[in-house]
Amino acid sequence: MELDYKTNFFLVDKSSGYTSQDICSIVKKKYSLNKVGHSGTLDPIATGLMILGTNSYTKLLSYVIDLNKCYEFKAKFGYGSASGDITSDIINIDKSYILDIDHLENNMRSFIGEIIQEPPIYSAIKVKGKRLYKYARENIPVVIPKRKVQIMSLKLEEVFSDNEVKISTCCSKGTYIRSLVQDIAKTLGTYAVVTELRRTKIDNISVTGANSFDEILSNEDYRMKEVSYNKILHMNTIEVDEENLEQIRHGNFLSASHFDNKDQYLVAFNKKVIAVYEKYNEGLYKPTKVLL
Repeated sequence: MELDYKTNFFLVDKSSGYTSQDICSIVKKKYSLNKVGHSGTLDPIATGLMILGTNSYTKLLSYVIDLNKCYEFKAKFGYGSASGDITSDIINIDKSYILDIDHLENNMRSFIGEIIQEPPIYSAIKVKGKRLYKYARENIPVVIPKRKVQIMSLKLEEVFSDNEVKISTCCSKGTYIRSLVQDIAKTLGTYAVVTELRRTKIDNISVTGANSFDEILSNEDYRMKEVSYNKILHMNTIEVDEENLEQIRHGNFLSASHFDNKDQYLVAFNKKVIAVYEKYNEGLYKPTKVLL
């Protein structure tokens, strides 16, 4: 299977049971791509939106990873696991726990804004050069560095039973929903696990209309729909002529006359990004990324 233009952005609705790297590897092989990268890791249990950059567009993913994300998730209270979700054994059970919805909503409000969060031990964060999940699997104690994250919204969406609910949130990059759920549970004097997790948006880009990963897997002739870079990257852009291509290809400076005095620009040719340039001085702009 060949894509019409192999260097592009693609929206994929991830299926549960796959790692983010699995998605990239499968797409790379199916469409004979040189490189595939993604917009930020989703847990294997999770479904939902991933932005894939292919071939030279992988160089632009650093601008996508920093974007805010939105999620919907189910949380089951009264149960605890080492991973914070149902992918590991339940090790704590509070069978008598019944969720007080008013208490839950009141406590959820205290998490809106900037909070300090400790990432879960089962995560890909590196400590002293080693992934946290490797410490967990080897049963090696490790001090997990805490981090500041921002919770923009946190809303109770649905109540399923005495101890299971659906919640939606929009948050900054680096936020772990499993840690958020566990921290909310602690304020209620109990445990909690994530039973389902779905990323619904990255910035203002919705999972609605994304390429279905199930379709990519099952349909041999499925051709992914690309999405234009200007829907993904909110950056100043200039279009250059063919006469500028060699200068850009060799990483040369460009005259400030091409630009409008902003600090950073995407440089495009034939509606495709070929470089990122930033202001060097009053007369010149220098390349920070060259995609040619």
